[in-house]
Amino acid sequence: MIIGIILAMISGVTFPLFMYFWGKEVDHVVNDYNVLSDTLDTSRNYFLAFIGLGISSFFINGLVFAIWKLLSETIAKKIRIKYL
Repeated sequence: MIIGIILAMISGVTFPLFMYFWGKEVDHVVNDYNVLSDTLDTSRNYFLAFIGLGISSFFINGLVFAIWKLLSETIAKKIRIKYL
């Protein structure tokens, strides 16, 4: 149960991080549009961070779902045995 709670908190942190990287990218494009090579390199780095965060969020959310599913099945089985 502790692992599920910790992973759920990590999963909740990913969404503000998405907005952080999106805001950094927008600020970079608006403020540093004069030098094209620097803009493209920095934009690529933000893009890769954004994609990496999305992929890791996908797997973390899948793991959270699996852990909570197993935990709820175990609890439901114990309740059925005790009260039925």
